[in-house]
Amino acid sequence: MAEDWAGVAEAITGRMRELKLSQRDLAVQSNVSVATIREIQRHRISRRRNPRTLESLSETLGWPRQQLDAVLNGRLPQDPAETSGDQGDLRSRLDELEQRLNTIVDVVHRIDAKIDVIIDLKHGDLKHGDLKHGRDAAGTPAGIPAARSGPSGPGS
Repeated sequence: MAEDWAGVAEAITGRMRELKLSQRDLAVQSNVSVATIREIQRHRISRRRNPRTLESLSETLGWPRQQLDAVLNGRLPQDPAETSGDQGDLRSRLDELEQRLNTIVDVVHRIDAKIDVIIDLKHGDLKHGDLKHGRDAAGTPAGIPAARSGPSGPGS
């Protein structure tokens, strides 16, 4: 079967309209040059493209990695094997982002607790004797704030 570059061009152009993306926006986000995107959209130069070009464009347009390759080779709807691979990759990336977000939330809580200690020190709310013994009013070593009781985690 012949490659359907016109179908690829149509798919890219339609999706860019849906997402309100310019060629420049798509180029920046996908790391594919504006000239290459223009060539594909206008189907001016018929030559073999690096598969990574279509993969990057597909992902930037919010599609599975192999979407534009499937359009090019007349394989729509997409093969289930391709979809499951992309879903596994997406799940892995989502898990990694969730771990990073939890780390950020923990750091923010620690910073917030330290700010509370500083504010307490500034306002003189700590007992003089507690400071003498290296403990704050909460009974934790001075300078090491107690964990704040409050919501934690995504969506809190």
